[in-house]
This record gives sequence, C-alpha cells and structure tokens, in this order.
Amino acid sequence: MSEKRSFFLMMLNTTPKETAASYATVGDGVTELTVNYNPQTSTEQFIHQDSATTELTGYQPNAPVTAQVVKTDPAFQFVNGLRKKRAIGSDAHTDVVLIDKYDIDAAGSAEGPFPAERQPVSV
Repeated sequence: MSEKRSFFLMMLNTTPKETAASYATVGDGVTELTVNYNPQTSTEQFIHQDSATTELTGYQPNAPVTAQVVKTDPAFQFVNGLRKKRAIGSDAHTDVVLIDKYDIDAAGSAEGPFPAERQPVSV
C-alpha cells in the first residue's frame, strides 16, 4: 500500500528562546519540501588495495522549501521574522521535529503516538 506525503510531518519550533517550545506544522502554502540527509563520507585506498573503502562519517541534512506566502501561518511568520532580522549564528537556531506517521507498527495504532526525531537546525 502506498502512503500519502501527509504521513511525514515537519513541525518547526517557533519559540526557540523560550522555556516551553511552540511547534507549528510546516505545510500551509508549502508546495515542495524534501528532506535531504546528505551523507558525509571518507574514502581511503591503500597502496596494496585495488578498491577504495568508503566510511559513512555523518550527515549534513537540509530541507529546501518552496512555498507561497500565508501571512497567518506561524511557521511562515517565524521564518519571515528571521529573514527580516537577517538572523545569523545562534539567532537563527531552532529545531524541527519530523513525525513519521508511516510507522503505524511502532505507534501501536493509526492514532499514534508516532515515532519522531528532533533535529536542531539553522534557518
């Protein structure tokens, strides 16, 4: 059975400097969003080997977004605020939570709770 794209959700922390996080669903106005994990590797080939060995050393994920403006959307308001301030360094830091509604077996039911991963990000 093929699942819908709506089964993979991204939530953006719109209050990263606050004690209690507020998360907004990234979706209103968004026409394209792909999470690219960008695996980082290290390759070595010793003089006595015919083939090199590649080791996975980490990831450098990014998630380009194509969207239309929805002024009332909290995720848009947060990102647009960072743009207006020209935020850099820690001022551009927040986190996202990726929710995997595909994994109903891990959730126990179609109602959840669903597996999720939290990722610190720079916007």
